[in-house]
Amino acid sequence: MPGAARAAIGPWQLLPSRAVCLVRPDGSAVVHGDVRFEPDDERIAFRFEPDKKPREFGARLWNGVIYKMAITDEGIVGTPQAVDLNLIGAPPSSDAPTYGMGERADIEPGAREFGRLRIR
Repeated sequence: MPGAARAAIGPWQLLPSRAVCLVRPDGSAVVHGDVRFEPDDERIAFRFEPDKKPREFGARLWNGVIYKMAITDEGIVGTPQAVDLNLIGAPPSSDAPTYGMGERADIEPGAREFGRLRIR
C-alpha cells in the first residue's frame, strides 16, 4: 500500500476483511456483515458483504441515517447523522456528493438504538 494511504490508517491495520458492528449505548454490539478492503494505488476501496439478503433491506425515505467515519486506534468508528433519504429517491442530476455537510444533522447521543458503527 502506498505511503499516503498507509499513513492515513495509522496503527490500525486493514486486514482483508473486518467485521461491521452497530454498537448500542450499553456497549453491546450487533454484527451486520464484513467489509473487505482493496488497496488501489493511493486509494482504498471497500466492499460491504452484508449478513442479510438484499430483499430483507428496506428504508423509510424521511428518516435516514448515515455515519460520519473516523480512523482511530480501535478501527474505523462512525457517529450517526440524520439525513433526508428523499435526496436519493431518484438518480442524481450531477456528480456532486449526495449528502454534503449541509444536508447532515447530528443525532443526539442515546436517541437511537445504535449510537456507533464500528469496523474492526
